[in-house]
Amino acid sequence: MENPITRLAPQLFGAYPKSFLKLYNKISIPLDTDNDNLKEILWKAYEFGNRYHEGQKRLSGEPYFNHCIEVAETLASWNMDYTTIMAGLLHDVVEDTNITVKDLEREFDKDLANLVDGLTKISGIEFSTQKKSKLETL
Repeated sequence: MENPITRLAPQLFGAYPKSFLKLYNKISIPLDTDNDNLKEILWKAYEFGNRYHEGQKRLSGEPYFNHCIEVAETLASWNMDYTTIMAGLLHDVVEDTNITVKDLEREFDKDLANLVDGLTKISGIEFSTQKKSKLETL
């Protein structure tokens, strides 16, 4: 059985989930970045999103948060900065949970909250064609 303390503070026990480590290893880390600090910040977003999406399932039956991890991995593969990757992890938390943009700003920072807010607004726009929708999303 998983120790609940390990889940909350894996940086202290060296027990990050495989999906988190896979994401972290895909990130292009700038040379002047403190790797431990980056891992801690990314873990905070991962754990936050996972906690608030807990119990939500996709139509396939898999945990909803797997989708958020996949979005973040795609952003990492595009060499996006870590704030954008964190927004990928949290992109549905405002739409699908009781978390607000203000909550994200308090928990993280204004830049991340604004990115998530922008993504939430984009998802509410109805486009005339699927091609236009994809273009606007990018």
